[in-house]
Amino acid sequence: MKSFLSACAQGPLLVTVVALVLPVIGACSSSGTTGTTSRAPSSPSSPGASTASAPATATPGAVQTSPVVHAPPSRSSWGFGNEAVGTTPDGFTVATGRWEVALDATRGDHDLVLGQVETSANDVFNVVLVDGTNFGDLDVFVHLKSVSGEVDQGGGVVWRAQDSRNYYIARYNPLEDNVRAYQVSDGRRTMIESASPRLDHEAWHTLRVTMVGDHIECFLDGQRYIDSRDTTFTEAGQVGLWTKADAQTLFDDLTVRALDTVAGAGDD
Repeated sequence: MKSFLSACAQGPLLVTVVALVLPVIGACSSSGTTGTTSRAPSSPSSPGASTASAPATATPGAVQTSPVVHAPPSRSSWGFGNEAVGTTPDGFTVATGRWEVALDATRGDHDLVLGQVETSANDVFNVVLVDGTNFGDLDVFVHLKSVSGEVDQGGGVVWRAQDSRNYYIARYNPLEDNVRAYQVSDGRRTMIESASPRLDHEAWHTLRVTMVGDHIECFLDGQRYIDSRDTTFTEAGQVGLWTKADAQTLFDDLTVRALDTVAGAGDD
């Protein structure tokens, strides 16, 4: 430092240089932060600007967690408003009968429905199953309306179907004024329970079934008519729709949801 000042005294130009340099040297000396890199101050966030941090970089050797995989929906519903009249809806597989989208003006804005339009022989069960369904304990309902039939009328819902010949069925028959639950094994049905409600034969009705474990309950227009137990089919299976023989029937808004298998669920 002394040699530097001595050199500065040797000429006016150097004095000027010293005068300019000394304040800088003093500022550096007083800060005591030799070798520190300065950082520009961050500007305040603009209103509405995102304050999210950049994604963190994975630490080498750290355990990476897999993305959360969500279970498929436990409730499904099928309407037919987007289907073409005279066609079988996508996602429905016909086992027997002729199942086609039809027009019914009494449904108002929901005038496109699914109809079983075949006049099958007396011993034929007309069955259509919904692809990709697999429900065990469930709550399922459908709106239905009987159109015609001399041998049989009405129809109902299929559940726990192992295939088109092994399933449970609950059906309403206005010709006989009864609602019944059956198990169908290898194409042969055995009645579980029957009840005899008196309803308007030409109106739309809502048929609903719940089953938890071996406990079956069937409702028609909100009134419970069947409360029984059966152990024929214990495994989950498909849901679907059903009529018998020449029963021509319309269906709409088939809806099913899975029920908890917690002990006692559904046994109100």
